[in-house]
Amino acid sequence: MRKRIRQIARGKFEYEKPSLALQTEEIKLQVTEGLEYSGSFVIKSSNQIPVRGVVYSTSPRMECLTPQFEGEEVRIRYQFHSRGLVEGDMEKGDFVIV
Repeated sequence: MRKRIRQIARGKFEYEKPSLALQTEEIKLQVTEGLEYSGSFVIKSSNQIPVRGVVYSTSPRMECLTPQFEGEEVRIRYQFHSRGLVEGDMEKGDFVIV
């Protein structure tokens, strides 16, 4: 027990980290001008260690409806807003998971 207390006092924290698996690596959408598209993806802990975090999008058109999550398997919902886009426009962005 003393050894553990000394490790913590020195700032050494050892714990198992969750290993994340994403349902899909890339999301591609084709939407009609002026419509909104809703969808979701799953973040899963492949080693059954619960994970907690936040997710956000780098695109202002992509709204993350489930920005905070916690658990072994979570569904992240999103909505894409295409208002103002015209045929042929492309929008790129990333979901950032922290």
